[in-house]
Amino acid sequence: MTVKGVSKSGTVSDGVFTSNERGLGLSSGVFKQIDQEEALLVSFNEDVIVESAAIVAGNGTCGGFYRVGDHAPLAIYCVDADIDAKDQSGLLSDIGVLKKRQTLRLDSAPRFGTESPGQ
Repeated sequence: MTVKGVSKSGTVSDGVFTSNERGLGLSSGVFKQIDQEEALLVSFNEDVIVESAAIVAGNGTCGGFYRVGDHAPLAIYCVDADIDAKDQSGLLSDIGVLKKRQTLRLDSAPRFGTESPGQ
């Protein structure tokens, strides 16, 4: 498995992966998460089935999109949009087959450019 952190301008060169109680993030971001205009690219050296992924923003903003290979991007929808539990999260299910070296992109950018960016 290969995981890369990227920004809108390309590969994040000044950031390293960081882990906290919310999960995996990049040290270059304000909250050490995948902040606005950053993304995670995940790939494997063999075909795999990706059943699900969880995106947790905590007190941040849930949103963004995911994309398998060069397929159309799909929105990440928030489970707790009213912030009453302070647990902003999105659940992605039935993502499907990720072919050898194909990329699963988890991106914090708005899918259509009009929504709030995710975190």
